[in-house]
Amino acid sequence: MPGTNSPTASPRQSAVVLVAPALMVLMWGTGFVGTRISLLYGEPLTLVLWRCALTGGIMLAVSLALKAPWPRDGRTIAITMVVGILINGCFVSGSYLAVERGVSAGMVSLIVGLQPLLTAAAAPLLGERVRRLQWLGLFLGLAGVGLVVAHKIGPGGRLFYGTGFAFMSLAGITLGSLMQKRFAAHLDVRTGITIQMAAAIIFLSVLAPFFETMQVELEVGFFLVLFWLSLVVSIGAIALMYVMIRKNAVTRVASLFYLVPPAVAVIEFATFGETLSPAVIIGMAIAAVGVFLVTRERPRGTEIK
Repeated sequence: MPGTNSPTASPRQSAVVLVAPALMVLMWGTGFVGTRISLLYGEPLTLVLWRCALTGGIMLAVSLALKAPWPRDGRTIAITMVVGILINGCFVSGSYLAVERGVSAGMVSLIVGLQPLLTAAAAPLLGERVRRLQWLGLFLGLAGVGLVVAHKIGPGGRLFYGTGFAFMSLAGITLGSLMQKRFAAHLDVRTGITIQMAAAIIFLSVLAPFFETMQVELEVGFFLVLFWLSLVVSIGAIALMYVMIRKNAVTRVASLFYLVPPAVAVIEFATFGETLSPAVIIGMAIAAVGVFLVTRERPRGTEIK
């Protein structure tokens, strides 16, 4: 019977531990840049509605084909729907609205990068304890993130119009991940994402027509970026995040968001030719050290439960 002491389980688990965080960071990073590209084809809430519809349709088909278990109690379903609105109606929509109003993808990722500190502050509610070394890592990560995107903030540190939507995005991902960990960590990822997308579709279908024309340019580029954001980010990255939340302390998982702004900087460098200054490179290194301090394992017998 396979278990944690199985000789074949340990290497597999080690591979997941190494690969899953890196994949999640890369996927989230492409999501911020993909948002910037997708806004060439339509309005923010309308684009998120399209993204949720495609993601929800794919996950519904997968759930039915693989006979994934559905939650049976109304409380779990309701909580999952709220998480879906927080993740998509607040986090994803907030990112789109912020970028559409002139906030750079790097700046949005910086603001969302505050999530680890908010999550750590709420950790006692989840029965977790944040150690002093982890607090040091959290603040180091924040300092590194600040260096990475400082050149995007503008002269005198002025704030761009629309940063309020970026903070809405931060609130959505923080509350959504905390609720997922606290109330619905046991839920099957496939059906969980399906329910979340259904809730977001209802929410955005009511909200978007009040503020937007609901028109998009149905070009090849639109469908390419739509499929990328749906398959890689909305399905791949969120599924990885929920799997890691289930298997790890939520503060450790949240700390990975410190690596997203450096990832965005690298992707923007490769995609749009933006500069990687020495400060950016140093900031990446500092953020990586911070994440290492937060996520490093304690000696056996002293792990956070």
